[in-house]
Amino acid sequence: MNSSQNLDFQRYWTSLLRRWPLCLTVFISVFLLGVIYTARTQKLYKASATMVVMPNLPQILTGLQEVTPSSNWFSEEANLQTEYLTMLSRQISHRVYERLNLRKRKEFQDLNPEAFLPTYVSINPQKKTRMVSVDAIHWDPKFAAELANTVVAVYLDYKLAKKRESSTQAEVWLLAQYETLKKKLDDSEKALYAFMEERGILNASFESQMDAIKGRMGTFTARLAEIQSREIEGRVNAQALARVSENPKLLDSLSEVQNAPMMGALKTKLIALKAKRLELEHRYLPDHPKLKVVDLELGSLQKTVQEEVQNTIALLERDRQSLLTTEMGLEHAIQEQREQETHLNKLSYDYGRLKREVDTNTKLYDMVTNRLKEINVTSMLQSSNVSLMDEARIPPKPYQPNWRINLVVSLLLALFLSIGIALVLELMDQTFKTQSDIEAALELPFLGVLPTIAGEEIINRDFYALANPKSAVAECCRGIRTNLLFMSPDHPFQSLLVASSAEREGKTTTAINLSIAMANAGNRVLLVDCDLRRPRVHQSFKLSNEVGLSNLIVSEHDLARAIQTTSISNVDVLTSGPIPPNPSELLHTARFREVLEKLKTKYDRIIFDAPPVNAVTDPIVLATQVDGTLLVIKSGESYRASVLRTLRALTDARARIFGTVLNDFSPQRSEVYGFGKYYQFGRYYSSYGEQSGT
Repeated sequence: MNSSQNLDFQRYWTSLLRRWPLCLTVFISVFLLGVIYTARTQKLYKASATMVVMPNLPQILTGLQEVTPSSNWFSEEANLQTEYLTMLSRQISHRVYERLNLRKRKEFQDLNPEAFLPTYVSINPQKKTRMVSVDAIHWDPKFAAELANTVVAVYLDYKLAKKRESSTQAEVWLLAQYETLKKKLDDSEKALYAFMEERGILNASFESQMDAIKGRMGTFTARLAEIQSREIEGRVNAQALARVSENPKLLDSLSEVQNAPMMGALKTKLIALKAKRLELEHRYLPDHPKLKVVDLELGSLQKTVQEEVQNTIALLERDRQSLLTTEMGLEHAIQEQREQETHLNKLSYDYGRLKREVDTNTKLYDMVTNRLKEINVTSMLQSSNVSLMDEARIPPKPYQPNWRINLVVSLLLALFLSIGIALVLELMDQTFKTQSDIEAALELPFLGVLPTIAGEEIINRDFYALANPKSAVAECCRGIRTNLLFMSPDHPFQSLLVASSAEREGKTTTAINLSIAMANAGNRVLLVDCDLRRPRVHQSFKLSNEVGLSNLIVSEHDLARAIQTTSISNVDVLTSGPIPPNPSELLHTARFREVLEKLKTKYDRIIFDAPPVNAVTDPIVLATQVDGTLLVIKSGESYRASVLRTLRALTDARARIFGTVLNDFSPQRSEVYGFGKYYQFGRYYSSYGEQSGT
């Protein structure tokens, strides 16, 4: 985390600490509202009954595949969803209403019997199972359990009734089909018997003849395929041997030839001799006797191979001619069987048609008969694809409100709201609070802070540094004095304007304490009250204001008479004098500049206490006639827009601004923002009885 992020976090943390009473109030209020809401919420009880719903695939005729989409996950899911919706349908709702006799209960009298059920009951399938929870919610725990069990019982009765109704309808339809199929079967059997009697054939002999012909044709066909395969194989082998005869080197790639076992042995021996000769070539010279012996053996063996190849080719040709003769005989025999089959097929077409009709009618008749028997049996079974797993029990404790969840939610909501309000207020707060705020917004030198003067001593805050020379306030004043002197060490300032953007920001207090700090350094200091509208310096020093700056400008009063000495060494005061009707015009006059030049000859430092810059134009006029301006900003009260407007006015007038001073800065705030280590003078001087932050 970088320094800027750390500073932002500290800023928000400070905001929470500074507004902790508000945060605590919001937190307690929201939390108590949550507790009160939970306590006043009517208690509701939930009773749950569990059912098992199996897939219900309709089937009327055993063994027949119905012309419907195949059963898959989507179709089963659709069937289950249909079951769930049926449980809360108008029919079930009305039956539950009647079975529980709810019209006698006052709370149900105005409800629609066909629509009340979804208000009190919910169907909740359990994931990855076929179990379904029927949940009934009511303020009466006993009624909640009774309602859940009644819904299950009514739905089970509904399913059984639907099953019986379906069985009855199927039985009526099957009985009608039974009579029709029985008549069709009798008619088809009579037609088949008449056909066989007319042709003079028996069922068994006709079919056996057909089977015998088909059997012989199958045998001949298989034998023919075998002969043709052997003939092709012999022809291929003969061609391969012919290529070997032309090029003996192809013998190595020749596969095994049927009826020629000697070829394999010769091939193996030839390969062995070649390998032996290759080995001897690496060991002996070409004229070596062993190589010559092997070459003689190779020549003899290759001659033997050529003779064996010619003999094998002749043998394969004789076998091939024999196979061709056999192939012609088999083709003739197959043709004879086909002619016999054609003759029988002329009779078998009508016979097959009549036989298939008899078989089909027999099969349908048997299926309908079996299905009728099944329906008679299943109609007596009191079962369906839906069954009860667990009955609902009277719930021992309320389902709602859930104190634990509600309290946690209230706690989190209270926490977030309290923090959120504090942060929103912090974001909406457009005042300067710390040194970093000022430096980031104004880009001016920061000369120091004046800590907050708390308690009863705020009455004497103008002279607090004088009365407490070892306090944090006094040390900060000395720090500001030092920083001002370091602004231009070669050409130290002689006249300084202390200004602020608005009233009550501490400019007069800053001017007085800074004058005392300058005087303590051995400088002859004159404090001039230039606020010709609301002067206050004479009140702080308890001096007369009959003669002052306005008299010196309007008439040529004696300068020594206008300047008043104080009880503070090296500090004199020039009060504002009587309030003139046109203060701004007075400060523009040449007489004021003349007075200023005379004062510079008598004092080392002249500090002017000016009115607020944004209120009047007097400070702008003064700022152009002094060596520099010190801008006082009050922590937590000086608005950014106001200070920026002041800075813009001074800049437009080309006034020199030495820097800024942060007044009324709380040491507690400085600890959080990281300034405490620089402003802990009170702790350092605690042995002298001074307290930090007072």
